[in-house]
Amino acid sequence: MSGSFWLPDSPERKLSGTVTITDGGHIELEVAGTFSENFSDNLEYERIIGEVEKAGYVTLEDCFY
Repeated sequence: MSGSFWLPDSPERKLSGTVTITDGGHIELEVAGTFSENFSDNLEYERIIGEVEKAGYVTLEDCFY
């Protein structure tokens, strides 16, 4: 499912991406770009918000690279 994704503290920095959910419940988010200017800043995010086409808003929790 394609959509836009952002961190709760920086909603102006939206990234295009695709979220995939397998039958086993494994969730993977692939975005075009990074949420931080410095890639080494933070590789774990408590929450990522998204708006997915045809599905609406989603919240992903306990995310990491």
